[in-house]
Amino acid sequence: MEPNALVIMFKVPEPGTVKTRLVPPLSYEEASGLYTCFLEDIFEKVSRLRDVRLYAAYTPEWAEEKVSGIMPDTIEAFAQEGGDLGERMYNAFLRLFEKGHKKVSLIGSDSPDMPMEFIEESFRLLDPARVVLGPAVDGGYYLIAMNELMAAPFINMRWSNDAVFKETVRRLGEKSVRYELLKPWHDIDRVEDLPLLKENNGAPRSYEFLKALRILL
Repeated sequence: MEPNALVIMFKVPEPGTVKTRLVPPLSYEEASGLYTCFLEDIFEKVSRLRDVRLYAAYTPEWAEEKVSGIMPDTIEAFAQEGGDLGERMYNAFLRLFEKGHKKVSLIGSDSPDMPMEFIEESFRLLDPARVVLGPAVDGGYYLIAMNELMAAPFINMRWSNDAVFKETVRRLGEKSVRYELLKPWHDIDRVEDLPLLKENNGAPRSYEFLKALRILL
């Protein structure tokens, strides 16, 4: 039997395509550099997880060569497939269930300081729950885990708004799907979120990058 699987969804860092809501005070190049640090912090932490097969799903699909330079060889990378975010997440789950994994947890790249205990807890809660959600402070979620493939949380969802979590829970209830919740956590998306990284041992590279820019002193 395949071990539990974790997949990290991320964008390949390019100026003007990542963390644009942090411009200003950051430049587009600095925002891209900070996002690279987010990924480095996340990849370093997840590499310490035990009995978990690691994957990373990247976009855009043509950036395969750049991906190899920002992630460890221990993480298997593949391009995201689908139109909107929901389709891409659904297809990531589909791929890993087809590989034989029985429990799959998916996270994004906006919470570089998220405790790894949340991921471990998501796997534990998948018995007997079918879905585990990590609610984000902004109204979305930072983690979703499942022990069987289902489309309800993903298809025809209106993304990038503060009702995603509530709508996901409503859909699960409508389908009588048993779910469990993790502790709320924050994304780092806006300028007012940056102080959350100050002297943060959960995201040391990200903090040092901002400190060097004299954004966080």
